[in-house]
Amino acid sequence: MVASGFGAGDSRRKRTLLPGISRSNVPFLAWFHLKTQTRAKIGSIPNMKEMIPDQLSRLHFRLHLAVLALLLPAPFLSASSLSVSLLPSPAVKFAMMPGLLLLAASAIRQGLNLRHARHLFLRFGGRLD
Repeated sequence: MVASGFGAGDSRRKRTLLPGISRSNVPFLAWFHLKTQTRAKIGSIPNMKEMIPDQLSRLHFRLHLAVLALLLPAPFLSASSLSVSLLPSPAVKFAMMPGLLLLAASAIRQGLNLRHARHLFLRFGGRLD
């Protein structure tokens, strides 16, 4: 029942869902594999909150919320334009530009967060087999 809302046609939800999943799953998997690969005691390796610090995660979340706020109205703006063309008007493109720039910033922030987790994983003896 839950999975039915996330079918192949519902790609907008997936784009919002994936950053949240990677925020929680990547630190856990990095911590778990680091613990099992190195057989380290709990205090000797970084915990899950240190893999992706809350401050960096909150920044990514705020960027993502700003993207949603700026880009969710875009389909309605292009539908309300009087042009018959399938392409949005130049005014709509200009209105979408800040949202697209924030989308790029959000993707970069997520990449840096994942890179931070990878760096800690490798620094404490993890292997990427």
